Amino acid sequence: MQDFKFNTFSCNDYISFNDFMAMNKEDTVRREFCDGHVVRLASASAKHQDLVGEISAALRNFLRGKTCREYPGRDVHLKTSHGDVLYVPDVVVLCDKSKDNGQTIEGAPDFVLEIWSPSNLPKDRKRKREDYMHAGVREIWEMSGKDTEWSLIIHTLRDSGDYLIDIAQLDAPVSFRIFEGCSVDLWNIIKEN
Repeated sequence: MQDFKFNTFSCNDYISFNDFMAMNKEDTVRREFCDGHVVRLASASAKHQDLVGEISAALRNFLRGKTCREYPGRDVHLKTSHGDVLYVPDVVVLCDKSKDNGQTIEGAPDFVLEIWSPSNLPKDRKRKREDYMHAGVREIWEMSGKDTEWSLIIHTLRDSGDYLIDIAQLDAPVSFRIFEGCSVDLWNIIKEN
């Protein structure tokens, strides 16, 4: 293994996935890995954290006593056509416990929430969404916005293998597509300044 330290490591330097994972075990700072590069995650805004908390709590309460479990901010390792990636979605639901090695989810979780910050470039959003889709994530929520203007796009895997895309209305509770009977009301958080 090369001797890299995260606090001195340049994001422009290339490292292997194995080197990244070895470093990632020793550090609590959140980072992602894609195409041999370490991507530092920006700090989340208060509204971002409130939305994550609300969605995570709704899922946790609904899934209590069921085989699936929600995790806020868990590492997800996917093998893609362009190599290994490690993403840290805002919320993940995993129903197949054999994919959880205690530190990382290995393979596609069932649900992913990504709340995009202004620093996320459209090409990066597209790449991540495509990686989740190719891996077979059953439901993907993508949120973006600021202040009181937010949008939520829901991608749901269909039996045919393609994704149904919905734009959610956020002024009413939003239903999870793969967890029938589970919904979350985000409007009170969104309308707060």
